[in-house]
Amino acid sequence: MLTTRGTFNYRKLIVIIGLLAGAGGCGGSASGNGNGNVAALPNAVPTTDPPAAIPTNSPITGDDWVTFAHDQARTGYEAQDTGLSSQTAQGLKLRWQYAAGEGIYSSPVVYGGLVIIATFTTGTITALSASTGSVVWQRVLGGQTDATPTIADNTLFVGTHLFGVGGPTTYYAVPSNFYAINLLDGTIKWDVPLVAQDRSSPVVNDGVVYVGIGGGDPPNCLQGGVNAYDESSGATIWQWQVNPTAQGGGSVWGPLAYDGARIVAGTGNTCNTPVMTANSVVALNPANGSLDWSLVAQPNSASDDDTGGGAMVSGDYAFAINKDGSLYSVDRANGRLNFSKMLNPVDFNGGWSTPTTDGTTIVVGTGLYGTEATAASARRARGGYYQLATHRSAALGSTYGQLEALDFSGNVKWTVTTQNQFFGYAAINNGVVVAGLDQAVVALSLASGTTLWSYPTPALVDASPAIVSSGVYAADTDGNVYAFTIPPAANSSARRRR
Repeated sequence: MLTTRGTFNYRKLIVIIGLLAGAGGCGGSASGNGNGNVAALPNAVPTTDPPAAIPTNSPITGDDWVTFAHDQARTGYEAQDTGLSSQTAQGLKLRWQYAAGEGIYSSPVVYGGLVIIATFTTGTITALSASTGSVVWQRVLGGQTDATPTIADNTLFVGTHLFGVGGPTTYYAVPSNFYAINLLDGTIKWDVPLVAQDRSSPVVNDGVVYVGIGGGDPPNCLQGGVNAYDESSGATIWQWQVNPTAQGGGSVWGPLAYDGARIVAGTGNTCNTPVMTANSVVALNPANGSLDWSLVAQPNSASDDDTGGGAMVSGDYAFAINKDGSLYSVDRANGRLNFSKMLNPVDFNGGWSTPTTDGTTIVVGTGLYGTEATAASARRARGGYYQLATHRSAALGSTYGQLEALDFSGNVKWTVTTQNQFFGYAAINNGVVVAGLDQAVVALSLASGTTLWSYPTPALVDASPAIVSSGVYAADTDGNVYAFTIPPAANSSARRRR
């Protein structure tokens, strides 16, 4: 398994723990209903000045969920012993709840005593105390954010995507920004303008930040792809475009992955320009952005068959699900297809999620979109462009989806059916899967899919959860953030007495 943990300076970042001691009076809530409201807070609200000296004798937390699906391989797998198991999952208890005041679609990241969340409408980044849920700092970016941030080297990296008003001709027309934010106090280190949108969790490696760029759908047909920036300054190092033709479209919507040698990404459709890098899984050379390989899921590059979720890397293979409903297993060294498994036969809506794994079982979500999905194949047969209606306005029960577990040969082990399409990823730890299913945070047995525990929420859980030593963290589309304490094992006290 690849992780980003080695890129951090733990001695420096431990200063955050000192900050948390004074955080109790700044918004948030340690109760069950929360009282934070991002609209009422200014741009940046640090609770106290960082201490001049860095303490060297403070304990280091075991929380290491620093990016989308835990690590830059996007495995969604927490290898540490958090205390969660099939026996303890049923004892998960709400420790605190925070109300952000607007919807959350990006996943929380947890590190150094902080839980970081990003809200959608105003792009407000909030750092909460993992122990109490109180606000440590906030930063309002002023653009929609549903990309999960990535933490590296005491810095939070995240982008925005601004949607224009006035109909489809301006829907993708507004430029957006990508930010490097100081993890200690929320101040902006640098930001760069983007020609289109960032909805992709970035990769940070060896002093370079790799960012996925979207916005390549009609009618604007901007040229999306992957940009590489200097981690210290934000200077552009290289740009790779799905489609080199001006106004030809093409996007990278989902989180990027890194396999130790190459950047792996899913790509979206073009605007009627035939290219072999659209609706695909691609691998790029991180040094210069050159294309190593491309596996084409759908040869008609203008059809709306994005690989809209992220690719996940495990062992010798990369895995990704396309909107055609198939899960693809690809040799990550050369792009050769290992297998494809049809999980959902309805075109354009077959899958938007990112597969995750513990190394033996793959968990991936698929989904249909109500009556919209039934006509998708007819639209494709006519050759017309099909734009999926936004899932954010979907009423409960108007959609349905599935969470499925497979072995590494593509054989389905179990399936859980939901009322709503599954987005994001499923988190895995010690034989337990934690995911947002409909209006609940749910823990399932990785072996069987059996429900071990469920916590109902007032809104859909679109953001994927994090499992770390300090607990389980999740958020819903009403902007509620939840922290659950993992109970000790039944025999843990007996082991201590011995």
